[in-house]
Amino acid sequence: MPLAQLAEGEYYWHEVVGVGVRTVTGEELGSIADVFRVGGGEVYVVRGGARGEVLVPAVRAVILDFRPRDGVVVVDGAALGLNQVQPRRPRGRRSSRRLGVEPGASPDGGDAPAGAPTIASPPGEHAKTDR
Repeated sequence: MPLAQLAEGEYYWHEVVGVGVRTVTGEELGSIADVFRVGGGEVYVVRGGARGEVLVPAVRAVILDFRPRDGVVVVDGAALGLNQVQPRRPRGRRSSRRLGVEPGASPDGGDAPAGAPTIASPPGEHAKTDR
């Protein structure tokens, strides 16, 4: 069964998935990985860029150039609140036990005050101080 004719500027979701997305400043946000509907509009899930997952509402105030058949989607990063790159948090837990220091002990062998952070130097290295 053939697909229905769409009006000018309309696209099927499968035509949009996989298209790269960038900001007007040229920052690559990734590519459209999924599309979902919220209320009466669509939202594009963009993944693969340095910012991780970015949700882009399909509205003219945000999407400035939308030509998925040509592989072009340009968004206004400021409208999405993407003014600065937010560094991603490292995954996993950090623990003083992994560093080889028991909780509450100082790296130099003295007693640390209660609640003080503890830091250990890598094996073979010593922490430098200004003393």
